[in-house]
Amino acid sequence: MEHKLIQGGEQYLPFARSRIKAMRATGAKYASQRFVLPDAEVNVQIVGQQAYIRITGGVYDILSGVTKDGNIITGDPDTLRSFKPTAETLKFILGNPAANTDFHDERRLAIEAHADLGVSGSQYRDICSSMYSGTMTKLAQIILGLGKSKRVKDGTQLRYDYRWALCHGVLTGPDGKKWLIQISDDGVFAMRVPIFKGSQGGAGSKQTAVREAVRLFGGVPSGAPFPTGAALTAAIDAGTVIELASAADMAPVYAKSSYSSAMGWSFNNAGTEAHNTCYSESAGVYTSYHYRLNISLTGAALTLVTSGTIKGGNRFKFWEPATSNYLRIPNNTWSSGGAELSKVPVFVCHVNDTLEIVSHCMHHTAGVSTDEYAPGTKFMADSRSGSGYNVNPYNASWRIETGVYAYSVYAEGTSIPGVGSAGIARTDWSGLSTYGTFMFGGNQYDCPAYTTVRVQTNNAESIGCTLAGTRDGYAMRSESKTLQTTTTRNIFENNTVDAVGIWQGYVSPTPAGPPINDYLYGVTSTTPTPGTPPYTATVSTSVTDPKTDTVSSLSDGRGRIDNTETFATSGDQTTTDGVWKSTGGTFNLRASKFGTKREIIFSRKITDNNVVGSDGALLGYAGYADQHIAFVGYI
Repeated sequence: MEHKLIQGGEQYLPFARSRIKAMRATGAKYASQRFVLPDAEVNVQIVGQQAYIRITGGVYDILSGVTKDGNIITGDPDTLRSFKPTAETLKFILGNPAANTDFHDERRLAIEAHADLGVSGSQYRDICSSMYSGTMTKLAQIILGLGKSKRVKDGTQLRYDYRWALCHGVLTGPDGKKWLIQISDDGVFAMRVPIFKGSQGGAGSKQTAVREAVRLFGGVPSGAPFPTGAALTAAIDAGTVIELASAADMAPVYAKSSYSSAMGWSFNNAGTEAHNTCYSESAGVYTSYHYRLNISLTGAALTLVTSGTIKGGNRFKFWEPATSNYLRIPNNTWSSGGAELSKVPVFVCHVNDTLEIVSHCMHHTAGVSTDEYAPGTKFMADSRSGSGYNVNPYNASWRIETGVYAYSVYAEGTSIPGVGSAGIARTDWSGLSTYGTFMFGGNQYDCPAYTTVRVQTNNAESIGCTLAGTRDGYAMRSESKTLQTTTTRNIFENNTVDAVGIWQGYVSPTPAGPPINDYLYGVTSTTPTPGTPPYTATVSTSVTDPKTDTVSSLSDGRGRIDNTETFATSGDQTTTDGVWKSTGGTFNLRASKFGTKREIIFSRKITDNNVVGSDGALLGYAGYADQHIAFVGYI
């Protein structure tokens, strides 16, 4: 008697029966065989007179490549403008037509974005996998590559969300199986990542995208959402959905305000931790909070990591997709008075599976520390004696001053330390004494000239912002300006210790001879009187070094934005919305999250790797201003 369980791959039933017949031909009463085929898995077994056949599989294609523009072109059929496939997709799915080798309009990706995600148009224009976090980035990129097929004629829509109000992630269970996590003000829920029926056999597919999807998720993800309403209650009762935390458990977070509607939870790769920030206001006082959610299949525990009052001016901004602009964080006025130091987390993300914390810092202090240096001593003749040889030592010296202004507010990230000095950070004074020689009364005199070099470094307070298109990443800008002033003063230096003025010079080689007095100026009075004031020549040079770094989950984790970009003044930093850029614009970084090749695109020029990384042959053009990029499938 034959027993069959067929979950796709029906075309392999004759093959399975032939294997049953072959095993019986050997005379064995008990035998089994397993065959992994390109798009299916066949298992056959004989137990006495019973024959068992189990087939799983079928044709599941995942388009891999990159889309740009992301607009649906109406026609018969509708197409997406535009898509560039990987070589594997070109070979196994698109049939290698010459017209498809580069960016082209693709009918299989002409899919509208689901209304749940809050965007209009196609799901490839304003949505990309790097907006998600943890393993959810890979799941999103797979679903974006499913497109239209015989199984889903209208196309598979991405319905999982990345935002504050509703956020999805992926948890790896103790047995390695993947669970879909949903976090909202209704609580935290888990269910097995939904996959297409019979897609487990895709482990033998010719397509790397399908094989990797099956390896990671146990099949090809279908993108099916969590049930809602009565269906959710029934699923919880049936055990197919697990409630890990209740609405009451999550109330400490969702009773507060988000910095941006885009700020969903940042997951680690295993999905066992998720972090987020929010703020509250009471009587005009704004407080920021950093929460951690520890997640397992037995429950989700919410912990307040830290909180603090946001003081001083705004130094960090959040991208808000609802208004397509950057929003300033709310903050309190400066607290004047004694010394203060506060470090309040306002943004958290995972970079290469390590938690990054960006803090809004206030440093309220005053004072200047001075180090004095005296390399040597000369002898000085003093004209105050009138008739004697009142010789005093003179110490040539210079000093280094380190000062911090009383007002200092700045942003600081884990990977990019902040700069907190708003004024003079360091002033180096170096005094060099040279000597002019002349003869008077048969004696040789050396009189000093001074060259003073003052190096002053001003640090602009560091500022930062989130990256549109990337949940786990941020940009931080710091600027230092070095001003060097060289001052040269001539033969005599006026020392105003005495009310009438004292003119000093050095006597050489020994303290002997007449004093240096007013006769050197041609003045005959017995009281020293200044003659021509000392001549002073000053030359200043200035160098400004602006740096803007990005931190994101890339192979190197960090990039530097080209310094030719122009940025806003300090006044714009605290009083206006928008990016830290006087000409407007967006810091938009989008990256491939599933595959072995590093592919990124950034809306601002990055000097070390502008558009792509070491393997980035897919994009192949320098259009870094193009922000509507989505990576699909396996890159």
